[in-house]
Amino acid sequence: MLDVESYEFARIVRDGEEEFGKLKSGSGLSNNDKTRYNTYKKAKTELESQIEGYEKSKDNIQDLIDRYNRNYKMVSADMGRDEIELEDLEQYSPKSKELVQAKTIVYVFQKAKLLKSLDDAMEQMDKFLDFHLNTDYNGREIVGDDPHDLSDRDYGNNNVEGPSAEHGTFVASLIAANRENDLGIEGIASHVEIMCLRAVPDGDEYDKDIALAIRYAVDNGAHVINMSFGKSYSPHKDWVDEAMMYAASKNVLLVHAAGNDSKDNDVKPSYPSDRTQDGEIVSTWLEVGASSIKGKKDLPGKFSNYGATTVDIFAPGVDVIGALPNDEYAMLNGTSFASPVSAGVAALVWSHYPDLSATELKDILMKSSTYYGKKKVRIPSNAKKAPKAKFRELCVSGGVINAYRAMLLADGKLDLD
Repeated sequence: MLDVESYEFARIVRDGEEEFGKLKSGSGLSNNDKTRYNTYKKAKTELESQIEGYEKSKDNIQDLIDRYNRNYKMVSADMGRDEIELEDLEQYSPKSKELVQAKTIVYVFQKAKLLKSLDDAMEQMDKFLDFHLNTDYNGREIVGDDPHDLSDRDYGNNNVEGPSAEHGTFVASLIAANRENDLGIEGIASHVEIMCLRAVPDGDEYDKDIALAIRYAVDNGAHVINMSFGKSYSPHKDWVDEAMMYAASKNVLLVHAAGNDSKDNDVKPSYPSDRTQDGEIVSTWLEVGASSIKGKKDLPGKFSNYGATTVDIFAPGVDVIGALPNDEYAMLNGTSFASPVSAGVAALVWSHYPDLSATELKDILMKSSTYYGKKKVRIPSNAKKAPKAKFRELCVSGGVINAYRAMLLADGKLDLD
């Protein structure tokens, strides 16, 4: 089992460097190689941009740490102490304007525990640069397979515990946490079984693992597959496409998180997606964005991806409470959690109306959603003054999932007129 992996665009650059690294254009290449070359160039541009951004962030963080250390040294020297605590600063009376300023800086840092936060941020920057964006890093080696060979299926290692299970535990709890034990939270669906498949490391998943995981889930009885993951590149999309079409042929509903980049998936796709390379649409696919309890103009989560034609529906994904390992709970944000909320509603409806097909179930979830299509909302963005659009321009249904209305519609008791 993998722990930390690189991002897909870093792997594309790594794998294509020898073949395309010295080329100045794609002229003379076959159509297939030209497509691969263009993907390589695009990935390299993104990789270089992200590396530059993280290195600048590291420099800025180091500047703040250095500033604290300089002022700490000044204050400690004036106080005649090697170590300074908050209570020491409160008793300290500096004798110069420079020392007053130094005391203030040290006090603010210690009061807010900023040094710890900056150290943690620096550690995260190093993680991105050393692993996620490092073309010399290959975490795949440990499992002993060829990720470009779908037939090479007997791979793995003896790390059965793997990395932290927080994300998967949180997701599973939203769907199926026990509703009858008076402990913690209650999942959306009662008496459902969870098949736990770990195919995503800390980094980007491999197309091969996702294709095989989907097929495994289908062949072992899954009715709803929740997919709280995604990436911007898919070099073996055909493998995933075939697995998704296989799932659809077996009447399996595929529920996927739209992503957390505040971007329009109509313009820049997030993978996997319901559109195959051959232009077919996976009929049992449900793409989910994240909504907020705030409603009104802030109905979409500001981080959520959206798309008038590529995102089907929104579901609660802001300030969602779920379970973590070791009897802990948390409040988290992400389309990763809007997706299992939708999968949970699907399981709830299907458990009561098992004769529905997966496409009929999807249709029910879409049509029974609470409609906000005419409401003007802020387009997801980190900008303070984000532009507005009608909610129907952000997703196909123009609505937020509604379990009660879905049950009524499945029972033929909801008038959509």
